[in-house]
Amino acid sequence: MNITPERLRFHRLAQSGLSQPFANAEECVRALVGVQAQIPQAAALAVAVRTRGLTLGAFQDLLYNSKRLLRTWGQRHTMHVYDAAGWPEFVAAFRTRHSWAWGLFLEKGGTDEGFEALLAKVDHVLAEDRPLSRAELAPKIGVTLSSWGDILVEAAYRGILCDAGGNRFAHGRNWAAVSAVGTDPQAADAVLLRRYLATYGPATAADLTHWYGAARLGGALARVGTVEVACGKKRFLALPEILPTLEREADPRLAQPILLYRFDPLLLAYRDKDWIVPKAHQRKVWQNAGHVNGVLLENGLAVGTWKYVKKGDIYPIEYSPFAGKPTARQKKAIRAHEQFLADFFAG
Repeated sequence: MNITPERLRFHRLAQSGLSQPFANAEECVRALVGVQAQIPQAAALAVAVRTRGLTLGAFQDLLYNSKRLLRTWGQRHTMHVYDAAGWPEFVAAFRTRHSWAWGLFLEKGGTDEGFEALLAKVDHVLAEDRPLSRAELAPKIGVTLSSWGDILVEAAYRGILCDAGGNRFAHGRNWAAVSAVGTDPQAADAVLLRRYLATYGPATAADLTHWYGAARLGGALARVGTVEVACGKKRFLALPEILPTLEREADPRLAQPILLYRFDPLLLAYRDKDWIVPKAHQRKVWQNAGHVNGVLLENGLAVGTWKYVKKGDIYPIEYSPFAGKPTARQKKAIRAHEQFLADFFAG
């Protein structure tokens, strides 16, 4: 199958929930295969723009009270929000992974056995104690814990640890049972790669490895069962079942201005950024220290960056177009989004 860049772009936007909102936050987070949440409010806004009526308060309730969502470390060694019901799939895939903390532990003279013993301490302490801050947890396990996570990242991969709110951590079993997850990491990888392609595909193998934070996918990708889609000179992987949707006409709502906040999943899910942000302007979006600015899309392409500034109960948006001045259509969309932000933070 051959598709145009426009068809590829609008298909990805539609699958991401930007034309037909998801039924609820859990469905959205599951479809997006986790939402990066180093900045929790950024994750909440990514979900809110793809659902109806979600407020920050309701999002926090899903994380810390009803526990239908959870926040912990995931792909690319960064904090993500997951749906609690689907999190065991990530544990099955990640439980054999190692982060930079493991390598640093070995460099300092530690052993694999010593590392496992340390993880066992984290497991025991969090299972037996109340939610703990880093400062409270560190002396109980006998190590120093930095703000980067250290061994806590590895504990999250094992299903041992989740964010409990208030800068504290609790055992992951308080959110989801992970003791019965599968033991074949390639099979678990294949499940997540298939989920990725269902939302973000067609995509290249390089896109998948970038999103997943893996050096290579090898046999896991072979298990997914993909077909090839051509777009110009580029070749993409797709699930056979999505091919009919690639032939549909694009929803005209996707051509309207759409504001995506910082670290939006669509800005993080692909190694190749050209499809959504023109190459000449990418440094305005992806900046130093891993910062990713919010973008205003028009006709599915980024045409500027934006941020909000809180002023009492209002959230005026500062918009910086890539070229020229804001159009009347963009100004109207920005005003509407300012009201959206006010409603989101008020709830």
